[in-house]
Amino acid sequence: IRTQISNEDLERQKSLKVRCYPFSLVGQPYFPEPGEGGLGFRIINWDVLHSMSFEENNNKFYSIELHMSNESESNTSHVTQYRPSYRIFTHHGRTDELSKINVGTKKKGDTVKVKGNRECRYSNTLEEAEQIYANIINEKTTKEKGYVKVELFEKSRNIGSHTLNSMNENNSNIRDEETKVKGKETGEKEEEGDEVVRMLYERASKGITESVSAKVTTAGIETPLGALSDKQIMRGEKVLMQMYNLIYVNKRQKEPEEEDGSKQRLLISSQEFYSLIPHKLGQNKAEVLNAVILSPEQWQSKYKLLQLMKDIIALSNVQIRSQQKTMTEIERIKSILKCAITPVSPKSVLYENLRDHFLNGVKNVGKKYEGLVEGLEVKKVWKVARDEENKGWKRKSEEIGNVEMLFHGSRVSNYFGILGRGLMVPSVAIEEGLLAKRTDFGFLGAGIYFSDNAYVSVKYTEERKEQREDKKRGRGKGEERKAREKRWMLLSQVALGRVKEYKKMAVDLRSCPVGYDSVKGIAGEIGGDSDFVNGNEYVVF
Repeated sequence: IRTQISNEDLERQKSLKVRCYPFSLVGQPYFPEPGEGGLGFRIINWDVLHSMSFEENNNKFYSIELHMSNESESNTSHVTQYRPSYRIFTHHGRTDELSKINVGTKKKGDTVKVKGNRECRYSNTLEEAEQIYANIINEKTTKEKGYVKVELFEKSRNIGSHTLNSMNENNSNIRDEETKVKGKETGEKEEEGDEVVRMLYERASKGITESVSAKVTTAGIETPLGALSDKQIMRGEKVLMQMYNLIYVNKRQKEPEEEDGSKQRLLISSQEFYSLIPHKLGQNKAEVLNAVILSPEQWQSKYKLLQLMKDIIALSNVQIRSQQKTMTEIERIKSILKCAITPVSPKSVLYENLRDHFLNGVKNVGKKYEGLVEGLEVKKVWKVARDEENKGWKRKSEEIGNVEMLFHGSRVSNYFGILGRGLMVPSVAIEEGLLAKRTDFGFLGAGIYFSDNAYVSVKYTEERKEQREDKKRGRGKGEERKAREKRWMLLSQVALGRVKEYKKMAVDLRSCPVGYDSVKGIAGEIGGDSDFVNGNEYVVF
């Protein structure tokens, strides 16, 4: 089905007059619906569009489907203007209204109250039907209308025709039953380490649902529009990357008129981003406007969110799922991670050595941070083995030499992605580090950061947003709060090789200086000659 048309076709379409009927209107041309004694219809094509507007303070969806009557195939003599062969079915309305529909509580045979407006246009020929379909898409995706196409793995059952919704519902039921049946058949207890895998997956999922208007299910990341595809996430990432230079230019801009111009472009780009990746933006206009992506911190938050979404969405990949029909949920998650996680016995020498190594790294901290490490202790240790890294580790580490056991800290919601794809050098400059004023990649540029002092890394592990909310609301007890007090940290074997030492920041580094394999920030005292007052930092590229 063509959705891109020539200028000549477009001009012809502009003169094409097609009547639009409300779906429930009596007296419109007959089109066979399933279950009404007719042969029903086939869905040839479908698309979902989405638009977010800061000015209008709303999110809007527009669903379109191209139907072909099954009766026209069996008896072409029935095709008349009153019994057309093709129908263009549209459904549009406010996205936030879709969020209020709880399909999960619907029982078989129940009907869900439809939100929005449903309309029909008819045609006797496929060519004309295709033109009508393409014309609607082109009109809605103009700058004036502001809609963008949403690439979905699976459309929401709350929008579109009942036929397409039934197809999606059947697919969802099949997935759910496969998972339930497999779980009942095995009857096996989860292996040691599986509870960690499940917890990391759940925390990663929560990291998404707190920001995005979605829930994580067996279908993937389900928004009110449907389950987002990896292609859709990459489209959102592309818009975000276009905003990067604007944000950093805006941060350094001195001329007020130039700053206003940058902010206006960022507002437009933010609308496009939220149209592609539906978010929870608030109820009133003031809350919605606060979501405009203007600062490096906001940009960093969205960039990390998309990386997390890509990690989760891998679980709903069509090819992967087709190979995993007989797997339980935990087996599917483990197959994506491609790493073995096994607990280390608290009675073992290895456990004691790792615990001592950790505790030795949190001594002698400044008064400013004493509260952060007070009462810090090792509760559990797991050994992680990634096949991809193990393959060439022995040969490569022996070649580089100078292998050290170093700490790397991150928020718990990030570990699912870290275990799945490994620690990776950041592909873009984002503000992150020990201090709020730290610039771009970090004090030593764009690399993967480690420390021999656990304290340096433990500060990265804090779930800052949740803990600020706890303090604000005065919540100090309960299992939820206790769970948030748990921190997760990696202790990694790192081949440092020849190390270039620094006492001053070198934020422009993108690789090691010639003749070196890594760089190191030498720890110093506050007020001394070193910028690294919290502890030694090691960076590999």
